[in-house]
Amino acid sequence: MRETIRWSAGGVLLLLLGCALAACLSVGTLPTADFTLANGSEPQTLDPHLANGQPEGRLAYALFEGLYRKMPLGVEFDRRGELVRQPQVDPQGNTPLGPAPAMALRHELSEDRRTYTFHLREDASWSDGEPITAHDFVWSWRRLLHPETASQYASHLYHVTGARDFNQARIRVGQTVELELRNRPKPEQMYPHGTMKRFELAGIELHRGESVEVREELDANLELGPEDYVVYQLNTGSQIEEVKRGPGRPFDSVTVLWVLPNFESEVGIRAIDDFTLEVVLAQPTSFFSELVAFYSLCPVPRHCIETHGDTDWTKPGNMVSNGPFVLELRRIRDRIRLKKNDQYWNHRVVRLNRVDFLSVDKETTALNAYLNGQIDWCTLIPTALVPQLATRDDFQVAPQMTTYFYRFNTTKAPFDDARVRKALSLVIDRKQICDKITGAGERPSEVLCPPGMRGYLRPSPRPPAGGLVNLKVDDLSEDLKDTLKSAIEEGTTGLDWPLTAKSQRELKRQVARKWLQDAGYGQGGKPFPRIELLYNTADNHRAIAEYVQQTWRNQLDVDVELVNAEWGTYLSRMKQMDFDIVRGGWIGDYQDPQTFLELWTTGNENNHTGWSDSEYDAMVIDSVNLPEAQRMRELARAEALVVEHLPFLPIYNYVSRNLVDKRFVGWYPNCEDVHPIHLVRRRPLQ
Repeated sequence: MRETIRWSAGGVLLLLLGCALAACLSVGTLPTADFTLANGSEPQTLDPHLANGQPEGRLAYALFEGLYRKMPLGVEFDRRGELVRQPQVDPQGNTPLGPAPAMALRHELSEDRRTYTFHLREDASWSDGEPITAHDFVWSWRRLLHPETASQYASHLYHVTGARDFNQARIRVGQTVELELRNRPKPEQMYPHGTMKRFELAGIELHRGESVEVREELDANLELGPEDYVVYQLNTGSQIEEVKRGPGRPFDSVTVLWVLPNFESEVGIRAIDDFTLEVVLAQPTSFFSELVAFYSLCPVPRHCIETHGDTDWTKPGNMVSNGPFVLELRRIRDRIRLKKNDQYWNHRVVRLNRVDFLSVDKETTALNAYLNGQIDWCTLIPTALVPQLATRDDFQVAPQMTTYFYRFNTTKAPFDDARVRKALSLVIDRKQICDKITGAGERPSEVLCPPGMRGYLRPSPRPPAGGLVNLKVDDLSEDLKDTLKSAIEEGTTGLDWPLTAKSQRELKRQVARKWLQDAGYGQGGKPFPRIELLYNTADNHRAIAEYVQQTWRNQLDVDVELVNAEWGTYLSRMKQMDFDIVRGGWIGDYQDPQTFLELWTTGNENNHTGWSDSEYDAMVIDSVNLPEAQRMRELARAEALVVEHLPFLPIYNYVSRNLVDKRFVGWYPNCEDVHPIHLVRRRPLQ
């Protein structure tokens, strides 16, 4: 048993010094794993193309490997797998991560910086011994982009020529299209595909009832009613043939499942030979080598998926992977056990034979298990214990490239009005949340992007988030007018006014109430409706939600119902927009503001707010065409715009908090909180 600690919060004693706690987790008859971690909530998938969240991400990085892999910069091993050089450490004690060769040994970049040529290693294989080739990446990235896959990370490939149009099923007359006929060998499975046909698209007719509309282009956003259908006119070379898609059946014609741009000719991804992959970008993208190290761009085994189907291929006994570990067993709401993959090209570095990922979403349960020696890495830390844990040498804290926020459902009242969203944001005391609730060094934030990204200067939060620009003295109560009049007239309105904390809170309360009145709520208007705040199970999330609930009630007379949901339900409701306000957070997928700002573009799979702005879309999407310094300035303008509209409510920038058993080495703190599990090994005996 590790050293235990005594602490209490709210008069409740949680852990007792010297008390032998009953086992909160049990392995039963399983042999003990070499390394065990509390992985958070039950993972919703082991498919890297569908993964979305830290529990799934940790498993994806252990089971799969892309062209490159996120690795600690500077770490080096010899041919026997022995560590010969420790990684770099920055002044804050963090180990920077960077893309390191994995399935690809190297790449070449064309003079116009748009064409990447990746040279794959020839000694890589799937865990069943089948070789991994460039064709596996072409098939996998096609699957990631296919609309039916519905991956929330398909946008990672939008930088590739034609990828966005393929994912959004956007087709144009005169273009070569691919059709999938409705004859899949296994109708319940996406793979193997039905018969594929490729023709030039000669015309598009949209039929709605008795009306017929001739279209030049079409995309997947088109909604078809029960009697609607689309007729596609195809140039077969000798004649024009027609096929249809949609529920309406006015005539006996060939029906198709999908009509998409022809992947082979329209999308810039192709295998030059078995071990050479060519990727053509729509424009230079400085962070593309980092993107290909993210788990969503890992290859998946075509032969396994076509045999077992999209759902069953990730089950124990079926699953084939290419990373340092393979799936051994899965017990729902208990653990996922991985074992070393002897087919892995770099297997000599892997010193752990078995690793258990425990499904634990209670911080106290995870901490108890750690203190009792049942787990070696605790990723869930009770907030109230942080000050005492901070003195331990096994407690790892690091600034994290992550922002904690709430999403508003802007498709429904009252959140369709930016004045309401701004009012709710304005009265939140973010510093108090960081000081009194989280307490591990988190930084309050009124903007989206965390600090520290190379070459990026975040916009000032004062005008958009504080919302006090254009504030009129007459909007304030008499006791604040004199104090603020000169500051307002001089244009120095902001959060750094020489006011007492009490005066600042009162100012914000009055301005927020005025915005609600302008939106038609409160005095002289209709009562503000009771709203719901959805969050996933975690003590920290509950504590913050309770603080927000109390603040809105006390400051704005807004009644909030808190709804706690387990991870799967939470993700499902968020994806379906079944919420008023929902807790959110975003860990940067790569070290560039683009990974945060593209979230709020129209149609992004991770937007989940319903907010859309064409000017913002153009800023973010077109910025990639600009020189680097100008691109960063344009992204800062985009961030200022989205924070002005506030489809989300930013609260703070994270720090990662982990407990790691000192008997192990190879775990390095970093700003992405990504830790390659295959580098972990027992500390050598002194």
